[in-house]
Amino acid sequence: MRCLDPAGGEDLWRFTAVRDAVLSSVAVSDGYAVFGSRDGACYALDAATGALRWRTEVGAPLLSSPAVAAGCVLFGADDGKFTCLRLRDGARMWSVDTSDDVIDFITDARILSSPAVRDGRVVFGSSNGHVYCLDREAR
Repeated sequence: MRCLDPAGGEDLWRFTAVRDAVLSSVAVSDGYAVFGSRDGACYALDAATGALRWRTEVGAPLLSSPAVAAGCVLFGADDGKFTCLRLRDGARMWSVDTSDDVIDFITDARILSSPAVRDGRVVFGSSNGHVYCLDREAR
């Protein structure tokens, strides 16, 4: 993970402790730079320095970009679970398993789409053929 100076393109900082590829965008909010990795973890770095603030193991590759809203980090994983972590420390607040919603001819529930947040709700799609709209705060 790299943070580049927009003026000249030089590295401002680098974070190299990720154990697999990062395939998504980084969400930056409240001084945190948050991203998921194929290594099955969500990471939060200090946006100014690149220092690790926390790392939370999720157990499945994270291939879509996270969203940050109201102190929550929201993301879907390759195993069909959609999770909310607390931004300040990475503690799991809630998780929803979409893998029970598979359609007969679709065999998995991978969440590859990035979530959208609006008016206290989070919306995301799943490869199981469904679009979900959840209350961001209560699970």
